[in-house]
Amino acid sequence: MLILALAHARGTGDGTILGRYYTLFQRYVSFIANNTFDPNQQTSDSLDPILQQNVANITNLGVKGIVGLRAMVQIAEAVGDKAGAAQYACLATKMTADWTDWTLFTAGASTSLGWVYRDGSSQGLMYNLYADKLLGLGAFDDSIYQAEANGYSTSNTYGVALSSNSNFMTRSDWTLFVAAALSDAFPTTRDGLVAGVHARASNNATNGTFSNLYNVQTGAGIEQGISPNGFATPAQGAMMALLALSTPNKPISVPSSLMHSSFSSPTPRGEQRANEGAIAGGVIAGVVVLCVALVFAVLFCKRRGRSKRADTMPLPLPVHSQPLARSLPPIPGLQDAAPGRSDDSDYYATRTSSSLLTTLATVGIGRSQSSSRTGSRNTGTSLPQYSTVLRQEIVGQGDGGLSGQTHPLEKPRNTRVARMNGTAELRGELAMLRREMAEFRAQTDPPPLYASGI
Repeated sequence: MLILALAHARGTGDGTILGRYYTLFQRYVSFIANNTFDPNQQTSDSLDPILQQNVANITNLGVKGIVGLRAMVQIAEAVGDKAGAAQYACLATKMTADWTDWTLFTAGASTSLGWVYRDGSSQGLMYNLYADKLLGLGAFDDSIYQAEANGYSTSNTYGVALSSNSNFMTRSDWTLFVAAALSDAFPTTRDGLVAGVHARASNNATNGTFSNLYNVQTGAGIEQGISPNGFATPAQGAMMALLALSTPNKPISVPSSLMHSSFSSPTPRGEQRANEGAIAGGVIAGVVVLCVALVFAVLFCKRRGRSKRADTMPLPLPVHSQPLARSLPPIPGLQDAAPGRSDDSDYYATRTSSSLLTTLATVGIGRSQSSSRTGSRNTGTSLPQYSTVLRQEIVGQGDGGLSGQTHPLEKPRNTRVARMNGTAELRGELAMLRREMAEFRAQTDPPPLYASGI
């Protein structure tokens, strides 16, 4: 199929078939690469008793497979698959070397080709070499053609037998294919092969038309009614084999829509299995790396989320180990409270509730440390400063007294303090107010006692 497709493109210059069926050709190449040397009971002709070709692994079939691969190289180049062409050429070279090792035999100074692999006693017509010459593929070098020419004897009247086990039967079409393959390099052998076919075609003693199947010793063909008998077969077109070699080949043109410049050529089965293992290993390794990366990403996101939640949580209110009264400034005029009179709760209950705010504003809670303890008052301190002192006590930033310095909370250093819940701040102020009331009661003298009857 590959040989015929390339021959058509060479003869017409039209590469449409090459581009249209290129994928089919590739599948066929895979079959050839894996079955050329092990044809599974394929023979050079059908298994009939006439030619007695009942032996598999015929070397002539190997020639056809190698020539087909070489034809595929030029098909791939014509459709733009340069990578595929290089791959097929490498494969064809290797297969040619193997075929030569198993087929070429040396006897003294003479060489010959075996008809069966590794059997130097077998001989036959290597007619598949003709395609190599017709298409100019160069699949086999001159030493192979020389060995082929050495193996023929034209002592028979009607040519050379198909093979050493064909019972002197031959075919005219295959004989002329061999003659054309040897061509001008071995003219004596070529002319002897042609002469045998000509003698059979000129023999009027045989029955029927000129058959392509006959005995090389007697010229007798197959009786009518027996199939195949070779009567009126199109295979006799091989009579033009020598003339076809002079037909010029035309440049092949493939439509741009059928080009396969980016086509990936399939790998033969042996190499494909090795590549499949490497690909599978790479895929597994990639999946493992991806899973590990995913686990690290999840852990990182969780840790980052916990960090953000910790940043936004409000700080707990500090618990003072010492009474708040120790950090408050003394109130002038009330330092000398009379001892033993702090238990007059009735008096403090009636007085504190009515004069608390007035007293706070009068004594000046924000008194500076630089003020005299003898009675100077800071009358500029008001209730907003009280809130400042309160916040200072809540966060534990106090300096042991009301210094009047601006607390860091006025310009927050920590965003978590700035985000304190308003309810917690209000509760803190209420607690501070209660402590101030208790301190005020402790430092206030009770009213004097009067004797009865005065």
